[in-house]
Amino acid sequence: MLLLLAASLILLATVSYLTDYRAKDQIRLRATETITVYAANLASEISRYEAMPVLLARTPLFKQLLNEPENTRLIETVNRELKQANQILGTLDVYIINRTGRVIASSNYDKTHSYINEDLNFRPYFKDAMASGSARYFALGTRSQKRGYYFAATIPEYGGNNETSAGVLVVKADLVQMESAWAAGHELVTVTDSDGVFFISSNPDWLYHSLKPLSDTKLDEIERNRRFPGIVPQPLNVDILKETESANQQEISLTLKPEGISDQRNYMLLSYDFEPEDWTIHIWNDLTSIKSAVTRAQTIAILFLLALFLLATLFQNKYKERQRQRLAAQESHDRLQAAYGELEVRVAERTEELSLSNTLLRTRITERDKAEKELRQAQDSLVHAGKMAAIGQMATSITHELNQPLSAIRTFADNASTYLQRDQQNEADNNLQLISRMTERMNDIMRHLKSFSRKTPLTLQAVNLQAVIDETLLILTRQLEGIDLKVDFDQDTPLSTCVNAEGVRLQQVLTNLLSNAIDALKGHDDPCISIRVSQAGEEETALMVSVKDNGPGIPNEIFKDLFEPFHTLKSSGDGLGLGLAISHSIIREFGGELAAENNHDGGACFHIKLHKAATSAESGTSSNKTPRLEHSGIASVSGPKAVEKQTATADSD
Repeated sequence: MLLLLAASLILLATVSYLTDYRAKDQIRLRATETITVYAANLASEISRYEAMPVLLARTPLFKQLLNEPENTRLIETVNRELKQANQILGTLDVYIINRTGRVIASSNYDKTHSYINEDLNFRPYFKDAMASGSARYFALGTRSQKRGYYFAATIPEYGGNNETSAGVLVVKADLVQMESAWAAGHELVTVTDSDGVFFISSNPDWLYHSLKPLSDTKLDEIERNRRFPGIVPQPLNVDILKETESANQQEISLTLKPEGISDQRNYMLLSYDFEPEDWTIHIWNDLTSIKSAVTRAQTIAILFLLALFLLATLFQNKYKERQRQRLAAQESHDRLQAAYGELEVRVAERTEELSLSNTLLRTRITERDKAEKELRQAQDSLVHAGKMAAIGQMATSITHELNQPLSAIRTFADNASTYLQRDQQNEADNNLQLISRMTERMNDIMRHLKSFSRKTPLTLQAVNLQAVIDETLLILTRQLEGIDLKVDFDQDTPLSTCVNAEGVRLQQVLTNLLSNAIDALKGHDDPCISIRVSQAGEEETALMVSVKDNGPGIPNEIFKDLFEPFHTLKSSGDGLGLGLAISHSIIREFGGELAAENNHDGGACFHIKLHKAATSAESGTSSNKTPRLEHSGIASVSGPKAVEKQTATADSD
C-alpha cells in the first residue's frame, strides 16, 4: 500500500505539471500569433500618417509664411489651409513652428487651446526634426491634454535649397480610436514607450504607469520634455516571478495586486519589441483558467487513483482468501500423508524379517543388473551420437542451403497442378519455369558449396537489388499471408540500382532475415514487416537494405552471440542456428556489413550495407534471371495476401 500511495503522489504531481505546462504552452502560442496581429495593426496605423508632414512641408505657401512671419493676411490664409488639411487627414492638429521653436500657424487657431505663439522648443520632435529633417514622438498635449503621436518634417527656406530649414511642420495623429478597438477585444494589451511607460492600453486605468519603477534620470527627462504634463508615472503593484528572453520577445510571469482588491491574479506577460519606434507591445494572459484546468485534472486523477485503490484492495482480499484455502488444503494433505505412513509402518512390522531380507536382496541384484545394462546402452548411444554429430556437421550446411529451393519447388508444383486442373496453361507454364529456375538455384548452391570446400575465390557481379527482393518475396509468399508487408525505395535510389554481390547468396541472406521476422511475428495481433532501400548515410557509393519487424525484438543478453553458429532462440526442430552466421559470412565476403538493432518502438531491424555496382544502369536486367513478378504469372506480394497453395517454408535463425 505504501508503494501504491507513493505512485499515486507521483502521478498526481505529474498530471498537475503536464496540465500546467500544456495550458501555458497553448496560451503562449495563441498570444504569439495575436501579438503579431496587434503589431501589424499598430504599424499600419502609424504608416497612414508617416508621409503626411513631408508632403505638406513642400507647400510653397508654408515656405512663404516662414519667410514673411509678420504677414497677417498670409497667416490667416495658412491657418485656414492647415485647418482644412487637418479635417481631410482626420488628425488632431497640424501646425507650423519657426526655427526658434515658436508656433506661427495652427489648425486650431480659432480654439481656446490654440497653439499660436506657444514655445515648443523643448519638444524632442522639434529638435530632432531640425537636426535630421524628420522626427516622431508620442506625448500628452500641453494645452489640449490629449494623447497624440507627433510626426514632424522640416520646411526648406523659401527660394533656397532643401538643405536649409526655415521651420518644422507637425502633424499630431490620434491613436485613441485604435486603442478603443483593442479594448473591445478579449485580450488585455498595453504598449510602452522607450522609458517603459504605458501610453496605449486596453485598460485605461493602467495609462501612464510602468511595469517596474523608473529611475530618477528617466523621471527627470520625462519632466524636462513635458511628455506627460502634470503626471508622474508610477509602477503597477506587481510581483515579478520569472523573466525569460528570446530574440525580440520577452516572457514575464507576475502577480498583479490591485489596490483595494483582496484577490490577486497571476499573469503571463508576453512582450514584443516594436521596431523602429523603440516601443514594446505586451499581451497580458490571465492564468486563472490554467488553475481551473489543473484542478480538474487533479480531480480526475484522484478519482482514478481511488478506483485503482479499491481494485487493489479487492484483489488483496481475494488473494488472502486464496492463501487461506491453499493452507487448509495443505494441512489436509499432510494429515492424509501421515495416516498413510502410519499404515505402511504397521504392515511392515507384521512382515517376517527373513522374507523381507530375501526380497531386499533379490531387488538389489535385479537393480544392479538393470543398471549395468543401462550403462552399456548409454555408452553405445554416446558413441553413436559422436558419430552422428560428425556426420551432422557436414550435412547441416547442405540441408540448410537446399531447404528453401525444395520448399519453393513443392509450392510451385502444387500451383502448376492446380492451374492445369483449371486449364490455365500460361500460369502453369510460368510455375514450371519457376521450378526450373529453382533447380538452377539448387545447382548453384551445390556449386557454391563445392567452391567453398575447394577454397575457390568469390566472383562478384552487378546484381539488381529489386529483382532479388521480388524473387525472395515470391518464395515466401505463403509465409507472408496475414502480414502487412511494405517495400520502399527512397527517392534517391532508383529501382534499377545494382550492387556488388552474388545473386543466389544475396537472396539466401534476404530469405533468412525475412523468415526470422515471420517467425518472430507468430501470434502478433498486427504483424508488420518493412523492407527499405536507401543511401548508406552520406555515402553515395553504398546502399543500406533494412528489414524491420514489429515483433518482440532481440534480448540484450544474446546480442554478442547473435551471429555465432548453432546459436538460436527457436525450439528444437524449428531451426539449426546457422542462418544468421551464414548470412553474416556471405555479406562480409561481398565487402559489406550485416548489423542488428532493436527498434525504439518495438521489434528488431537488420541492416545490410552493400557497395553499389559501377554499371548499375546497364546491368539492371542482366544480373538476375528472375523477371519482375507482375510478368511471371504469379501474383506479386504487396500486402498480407499471396497466391493460393504457396507453402514454402524457411529454416532460418
